[in-house]
Amino acid sequence: ETTILEVFFMLIRNNVVAQFIGRFDHNECAIVVPDKSGDYNFGGIFYVNRN
Repeated sequence: ETTILEVFFMLIRNNVVAQFIGRFDHNECAIVVPDKSGDYNFGGIFYVNRN
């Protein structure tokens, strides 16, 4: 089971500069990751089971 914070810290440990956007009152969070040119690309949505 993966939570938003676990995903966040996993990305930090892997030295990935990630920016979390989205609504934390829902079980989802979008991750935006900069590419080599510095532009921001949509990385994906993690659906979180908070139960």
